[in-house]
Amino acid sequence: MNQRKLKYVGVNLLLARGTKSKQEPKELVKGKCIGVAFFVFGNLPAQNINLSIEDTQGNPILEAVDVRDYEKGIAGGQKAYKEVNFNTNGKVYINLFSPADAISPVHGHFLFVIDTDGYE
Repeated sequence: MNQRKLKYVGVNLLLARGTKSKQEPKELVKGKCIGVAFFVFGNLPAQNINLSIEDTQGNPILEAVDVRDYEKGIAGGQKAYKEVNFNTNGKVYINLFSPADAISPVHGHFLFVIDTDGYE
């Protein structure tokens, strides 16, 4: 049976109170991203806070959805992460944004689960 070689790459994100957007670059190892999750530190404000991922040319990799869609589930193992499927090899930009100024800070940790089997 083929065992996956998983690497976990994380980035801390902060959307400050009174701001509408924050973009954070992150270098990803070569492989295939198979899962993502967003761990919230504290409470999310009662407003729409979106998260998207794009490449260095501004092309969307993951379209914008509310961060609540990325919260890690309670199931064990890989099933706890939001399932995705895209190739990784270099820098991406994580965008955290809202249509209106954030009424309180949004602070969390975004995690990529990357299968590097066959890419190393």
